[in-house]
Amino acid sequence: GERFDYSAMTPAAKDKQPDCHGKMLHVEGLTPDTEREALDALCAQHGDVAFVDLVRAEATSAYVRFKKPAGARAALAAFEATPQQVGDTTPSWRLLSNDEADAYWERVQERRRERSEKAENPAAIGVREHGVVLHFDGAGDETDREELNALCTHYGKVAFVDFNRGDTSGYVRFRKNADAAAALHALTASRVSVGGADPTWSMLSDEEEDAYKQAVQERLDARKRKRDEDDGASNQPTREREHGVLLSFDGVGAEADREALYALCGQHGEVAYVDFNRGDSSGYVRYRKREDAVGALQALNDGAESVGGAVPTWASLSDEAEDAYAEA
Repeated sequence: GERFDYSAMTPAAKDKQPDCHGKMLHVEGLTPDTEREALDALCAQHGDVAFVDLVRAEATSAYVRFKKPAGARAALAAFEATPQQVGDTTPSWRLLSNDEADAYWERVQERRRERSEKAENPAAIGVREHGVVLHFDGAGDETDREELNALCTHYGKVAFVDFNRGDTSGYVRFRKNADAAAALHALTASRVSVGGADPTWSMLSDEEEDAYKQAVQERLDARKRKRDEDDGASNQPTREREHGVLLSFDGVGAEADREALYALCGQHGEVAYVDFNRGDSSGYVRYRKREDAVGALQALNDGAESVGGAVPTWASLSDEAEDAYAEA
């Protein structure tokens, strides 16, 4: 896919953007049923609001642009002095830096271009996009996936974080190359501590990215082979199959893939395998231990995390359903 370099834009192209500097607030911690009108009404008490951009895929974050910087500053000061409840939660607010505001606007423009291109050329929708994987090295001992995900989602939608606690390096895959480029620019311009150290960040070349994705697929295939071996062994009369280890999910988005599901579920225990084909909306996740599956079920339903652009529902299978699945 085409990579966008904001620094390479001509002054005339930049002038076509609305002036967002000092005017944009980012809010996190909303509930999925948050309405744009509620945010608009809340913010309008402190200044004229130009627009509210609710991240509808998850509806847990939003961007608010005021018409004047004074309005944004007044709103932020008011929300910090007296935290305001929105729906059933009290979200956090922050003022975007000028670079973040520019990166945000470019993401908006990128989405518009993509929609236009897809409308003109539907056959191009399935083309694999490059420039979406960042590599980092030199993270601190206390680094975990949650910290990395929280850091990188400031710059765009993260597909998954490929990292094991205790390592010093790993990968972050974004949904869009414009988001990955914005993240790389920000993370290299101002070194951000991760787990007590300042890692270095780089973007994989197209060839490196293809090799990395192939390696990920090989790891998944290896896990599947081990799963098949485990299933074969579990069918022996001397061993009894453990129940309560299999979760089903339904309602993932069109962009969901096994890597994202594995990374999400791996936060709650050791995953034996993910049974899912890209393009489907449902599948299964099997854990090694029953207690991990039980804890994951509650956490996944309580957390309501988006997978591929939609929030799926999770359920455990009955013993009979697990047996039928294993024998299918």
